[in-house]
Amino acid sequence: MSLKDFVKASCYRLFRIFPIKRNKIFFCNYFGRPYGCNPKYICEALHKRHPEYDLVWEVRKDSRIGFPDFVRIVNFDSPQAIFERVTSKVWVQNVRCRKTALKRKGQFYVQTWHGAIGIKKCEGDAADKITPESVQVAHHDSPMIDVMISNSRFCTGVYKRAFWYDGPIAEIGYPRNDPMAVPDQAIIQKVRDFYHIDSAKKIFFFAPTFRKDSGLWDSSSLNIKRTLGVLSQKFGGEWICLLRLHPWAAKACEGKMTFNETIVNATHYPDIQELLAAADVMITDYSSCQFDFLIQRKPTFMFAPDIDSYVNERGLLFDPFQLPFSCSLNNDDLEKNILQFDQDTYIQKVNAFFDEHQLQDDGQASNRVADIIAAKIQCEKQS
Repeated sequence: MSLKDFVKASCYRLFRIFPIKRNKIFFCNYFGRPYGCNPKYICEALHKRHPEYDLVWEVRKDSRIGFPDFVRIVNFDSPQAIFERVTSKVWVQNVRCRKTALKRKGQFYVQTWHGAIGIKKCEGDAADKITPESVQVAHHDSPMIDVMISNSRFCTGVYKRAFWYDGPIAEIGYPRNDPMAVPDQAIIQKVRDFYHIDSAKKIFFFAPTFRKDSGLWDSSSLNIKRTLGVLSQKFGGEWICLLRLHPWAAKACEGKMTFNETIVNATHYPDIQELLAAADVMITDYSSCQFDFLIQRKPTFMFAPDIDSYVNERGLLFDPFQLPFSCSLNNDDLEKNILQFDQDTYIQKVNAFFDEHQLQDDGQASNRVADIIAAKIQCEKQS
């Protein structure tokens, strides 16, 4: 154990001398990222229903974007963050707890994960491709979880099979997908205002995922300018691209892109779900966010020119050519698939896919999770 980890582990033990605060809830979004994903939407639902709750968020210093006044912010991985976690009644997060984290008796840990239905293998499904350290962290974290949140029978199956977890699973929808299930015009306008996008323009959202070899960006690059023209030809109107690089790829790839009035860098926008809600069309490779976007029944296209190497690197859970949307291996394929897109056939395929996997996203997931947490706090109060 490193000296830093020893100090953190010691803090977890030392701060146990302080009592657990029944109304305090501790949130973390993927190791200190900005206000987003499932924790954000649970946090907002809790505040609306129970403004008396103390909502604490662990975040990195460079990610303090978009937080409302009702959220208390603490520095990620700091002694103060450990104190707040140790003395909170409830933990809400979407990523594994590190091995130094120790849950106390009486605390309640809600694990939402950060991906829903997805094409990439993860956790135990990719045990031969992830590090031994990741497996150790999973074995430390899973026994502490009190409930995992699932949005589908598919995700429930993955959690049971691949997460080294045999506890309760609440198959009630994903809070972050509430804006996909029930469109919110305020969110759409917020994104357009942020990027100064005229109401007459349509938005194409491009969100490639990360690779272990960041150099693959060059060989698998989408011709965005060409795609904008094809989208205009097929759907009409003037189009703009919001490009969002995966956080792990941003440092290596961001400098390779040329941004302008029609290709806008959306990498650092705090909440990807708001970008999904505002977009008219989405293109990605292997990111699970394409399945979130699919809930809106808006056109989705998969672009996977390096699929053979990616299968070797990570592995896939679905045959990409059997999904409700097309899979293109090059820019010519993508142009053909966009021009041949048929909305009615597409919706039929999407509906059949979600029926098969028993998707539960109906716009009320945030409230359902808030109810689970509030019931646990209320039960503690009565006891």
